Amino acid sequence: MPDHPGRDRDYDAFISYSHSWDRALTTSFQSQIQNMARPWYRWRSSRIFRDVVNLSATPSMWPDIERALSRAEWLILMASPAAAKSPWVRKEIRWWLQHRAADRILIAWTDGRLVWDDGTGTFDWAVSDALPAAEIAHAFSHQPRWVDLRWLREAGDVDPADPRLVECVADFVAPIRGMSKEDLLGEHVRQRRRTMRWIRMVIACLTSLLVIAVTGGVIALQQRNNARERALIATSRQLVGQAASIRDSQPDLARQLLIEAYRLSPTDEVKGALLSSASIPRVVAAPGYRRGVAFSRHRDLLAVASDRGLELRDTADGTVLSRLPLPASHRGAVAFSGDDRRLAVGGKDGGVRLYDVTSARHPLALGSVASSTEAITELAFHPLRPLLLFDLNADHVGVVDLSEPGAPRLTAEVPGDTFAVSPDGRLLAVGDENAVSVRDLSRADGPPRLARIPRPVGSLAFSAEGNLLAGAGEYGTVLLWDIAQPASPQGRPSLNGRTSESGATVDALAFSHDGVTLAAGGSDGALRLWDLDDPFYAVQGTRMTGHSASVDEVAFSRDDRTLASLSTDGASRTVDDSDVRNGSVRLWNVDGAVRSTARTGLPVTHSAVPSFSPDGRTMAAGYPVRLWDISHRTRPRAVSTLATFNQGGSAASFSPDGRTLAAGSPVATWDVTDRTRPRYLTPQVGLRYGTDTMTYAPTDSLLAVGGRQGALELWDVGRRTHPVRAATLDRTVSLSQGVAFRSDGRVLATVNETGAAQLWSIGPKGRREAAGTAEPARGHVAALAFSSDGRTLITGDSAGAVITWDVRNVTRPERLASAGRHTGRVDGLAAVPDGGVAASAGTDGRVRVWSLADPAHPYELASLDAGGEYDVAGLAFSPDGHTLAAATAQEVQLWDVGIMDILQRLCAESPAVTPAQWREYLPGEPYEPPCA
Repeated sequence: MPDHPGRDRDYDAFISYSHSWDRALTTSFQSQIQNMARPWYRWRSSRIFRDVVNLSATPSMWPDIERALSRAEWLILMASPAAAKSPWVRKEIRWWLQHRAADRILIAWTDGRLVWDDGTGTFDWAVSDALPAAEIAHAFSHQPRWVDLRWLREAGDVDPADPRLVECVADFVAPIRGMSKEDLLGEHVRQRRRTMRWIRMVIACLTSLLVIAVTGGVIALQQRNNARERALIATSRQLVGQAASIRDSQPDLARQLLIEAYRLSPTDEVKGALLSSASIPRVVAAPGYRRGVAFSRHRDLLAVASDRGLELRDTADGTVLSRLPLPASHRGAVAFSGDDRRLAVGGKDGGVRLYDVTSARHPLALGSVASSTEAITELAFHPLRPLLLFDLNADHVGVVDLSEPGAPRLTAEVPGDTFAVSPDGRLLAVGDENAVSVRDLSRADGPPRLARIPRPVGSLAFSAEGNLLAGAGEYGTVLLWDIAQPASPQGRPSLNGRTSESGATVDALAFSHDGVTLAAGGSDGALRLWDLDDPFYAVQGTRMTGHSASVDEVAFSRDDRTLASLSTDGASRTVDDSDVRNGSVRLWNVDGAVRSTARTGLPVTHSAVPSFSPDGRTMAAGYPVRLWDISHRTRPRAVSTLATFNQGGSAASFSPDGRTLAAGSPVATWDVTDRTRPRYLTPQVGLRYGTDTMTYAPTDSLLAVGGRQGALELWDVGRRTHPVRAATLDRTVSLSQGVAFRSDGRVLATVNETGAAQLWSIGPKGRREAAGTAEPARGHVAALAFSSDGRTLITGDSAGAVITWDVRNVTRPERLASAGRHTGRVDGLAAVPDGGVAASAGTDGRVRVWSLADPAHPYELASLDAGGEYDVAGLAFSPDGHTLAAATAQEVQLWDVGIMDILQRLCAESPAVTPAQWREYLPGEPYEPPCA
């Protein structure tokens, strides 16, 4: 039975919270509660229990907490996902509900999601994650009132007199003190006035003494606080530097150091490192000396064979879908069949096990294939026929017919110890220490030899089209042959795969699925990427290091954005430090032949500026324009394609309410209420050819449309089915991001014929009046964007400079600062809808993220590689500012730019820092892992 309130209570409230997530916020909030309506002569107005403040070191923690709960009148619950998972918070809630009433619980919502379901009379637990479902599910008979404090976490330091903070604190103190909120606020104001009068009186009486004492005290306090702040900033920056130095060799620890650096002090340096953190490789542990790794060709699926067994993982989020035990002898190569339904696993004893992986969560054993070799290190399925190829013995490759899975039949043996099958299944390349032979695998009587290349190789790989063959040659080189005519292979310039270590060899090769990129793993643990778009002029890409032993195998994911590298580079498995060692698979984020910081990419071509729907779940991009579901972070999905387009490219823009999309060339409007079935609303609007830009005004039914063969036009689209041309802006230049509306929709920026930024005052129904101009010192304006508050105009010019302008007076823009960081024209600009952050894209292939907290001193937070040079780039931020999209001629890339989202991802991708690691990098600080 719950006991009665008001009896033998020493505390007005007990605060239950997550130490790892809400410690700082709870400390501040407790102070505000205790100071609400406090008389000047009392040091607190409410008695609040918080464990860190009220408990001393004791071996019996829970009895003390239970005693404090029993002596408290109210329970204040700081609701967050971390608190919902905390065993201490859940235990405190259970005690309270067992001994008290639920109506004595006050909820402070600090993070996560809270949604009440009126139908079930409880929270919607499919969505809500800020409260523990098991304890809270049936606690409330009606919807409780909670106070949203999430803004307080985002705002950082807040003035105690801030009306928003006072309102929130009053929501808690009023029921605790048994007063109405109105009376409490009145009392709070009266007490503050009394306090101020008393202070003024004391100051008047003791001016001379207080000046000396207070001045000395304030200086000492400021010095102490400044010293502490400088120490935190210095430690944060040090951790950022240390994380950068170990991000490849110890990626999990690097992630943890970045999280702790942000927690100590959210400096611009750590924010920039977080924005680029997607390039830190993910690690998949693979115990055992010999094992294999393979990607599915049609699914987001990764197979890893090790002493632990066979693991099938979801590559999007790293989730283990299934595990199968394997005999100790089976820890060799793995391969998916061409239809992705079967998986082969090679073993040390020479056998091959076959599995049906149609269901990745429930794989089924099909049988095995015997072999006389000591270990199978290479496996490959024929892409079209039921054939399996593997190293049959030390110097032969076997071809096995799997037409009858229960009775595999060896059909051919080919001399050689390494091999590769062309993607179309026509050719088989077999190599050894003497030569490479090219064979016809389409012949039913065995693969006859078509050509012999007298060059020794250690590994082989075919390009996606099968016209290029790569082989690991001597002295760390990669040999290339054009085999469009298999009977007469033509040599191409070799690639120098030698790394910094003398005598390093190339041990593994793999082509991307688009056939452009070649990855090579070396005996020194390094990976090298090459762009082979033109085999005669191969371009060296990124060199990635991190493995401490030879890279035995490399593989590309189906979208070519993840490269897996396999190495025996772990700690020794035995006490005597023998050669038997553990290893790992590293998953590298790549884009072509360069390392990538983007989270994913959309395979669209010739895209104009991407457009996000107001809810951030849908993106319009591509040529022709497609609608993409981007609600899943790593699995964007095309949901529909708009049918009308013409030559010259096309832009797209969502209306402010998200119900209408203007797109196409010629331009038309579409009803996208059902995004899977866009409905054509209007005949063409405005320009017929080559639409370069299309932008809705943020707060009005006004659409700006521009193209190569006409001036910028303003259309009134208040009636979706009957748009009306409102105005034509003469002497304007149409650029992909050469038009921008201010956040209130009352000012429009364009580029005029002289290359300057032209400001327009926009009235009702599109009436416009030319205002001031902003002209760069060099070159011409190529892109425009307004800051979120509308006070600053950002321009990018042909000289590579990003310039900020004060446009509070639109008739006379004032130049604030210029940052010439790009080495080519700045074609793309975008600003976060609600924050002091902007991004610029140049033809140098870099996307730069800027802090505009002080527009007069823009600071570059991060430089993101967009995958090579391009002529035009379009940038856009999602409405919540958590995603940045960059469109090039080849693809649309998406970056995570929401700091809290990035921190949560880093926690999910890495284990907590160990006490030993903490002592090494944060000596003297109490052990408090950031992701605990």
